Amino acid sequence: MTARKEVRISAAEVSRNFGAAQEQAQDAPVVVTHHGKPRVALLDYAEYERLREAGRPPLQGGDAEALRRKLRLLLDAIAEGYVSLDAEWRIVTVNRVAEFYFGRDRAEVEGRVLWDVFPAAAGGRVAHELGRAMKGGEVVAFEASSPTFPERLVDVRAYPLPLPEGGIAILFSNATERRRLTEALAKSESRLRALLSGMVDTAVVGFDAAGVVNSWSPGAEALFGTTEAEMLGRSIEAIHTPEERARGAQWAAMARARGDGVIELAGDYAAADGSRVPASGRLIAVADGPGGAFLMVIRRRDGD
Repeated sequence: MTARKEVRISAAEVSRNFGAAQEQAQDAPVVVTHHGKPRVALLDYAEYERLREAGRPPLQGGDAEALRRKLRLLLDAIAEGYVSLDAEWRIVTVNRVAEFYFGRDRAEVEGRVLWDVFPAAAGGRVAHELGRAMKGGEVVAFEASSPTFPERLVDVRAYPLPLPEGGIAILFSNATERRRLTEALAKSESRLRALLSGMVDTAVVGFDAAGVVNSWSPGAEALFGTTEAEMLGRSIEAIHTPEERARGAQWAAMARARGDGVIELAGDYAAADGSRVPASGRLIAVADGPGGAFLMVIRRRDGD
């Protein structure tokens, strides 16, 4: 059998989306790293069985217990609540975030039937949706009231576990907080748009690590003669002169901004009609992640 190429992801990535890591493990071994060093490997059950049948059980005795402890630590690092159930609806695993949501120690609930622990959830939408995952083998996502704090909404995702004996994994997070943050973000964006609409002499342009424009202020329309609809999705190089594009000036500036956070800009830019626009300002690295994201704030130079 051809060995499957492993996938390496950081513990932070697993914390953000354990469900995705679980799905990846069904296709290839997932090596979870911490500060770049391998810590835990996730395998689907079929691969585990293959190794065991080959006479090489990956873990036995003390090693198995060590893995259980490591897996517990990994699950406790996840930012979402995590609960796994066996096919008889018994609670197998509860992480720290789930303990917080439930308001109960996991030692009190692990090994007990879910509906005995949370009778209010039996027979309602939660039971129906989890039943789809448990009996129908579906991946489900829904919003529901918390079984312990009805005034709190939770986002729930449930996945069938790839085990011969069945069972499901449940991930959930605070939907009430998500809604609050979404509403706050919408208000902030509205205020920002109102602010930018008044800055007709200043161009504010946002773009990602690939240089693709994702925001274009009224000031940018006035400075370059290109509408927001025309610029969104285009390369930021569209506002650079041919000679600047030829020497890769934009990419060099982005690299410097990644290192310094903020850099000064000054030079000629290209307007939609082919004319040159002398401008100056700043390029700001505004987000982490693969390559980051950037905000360019420039205005026409005085006297030009």
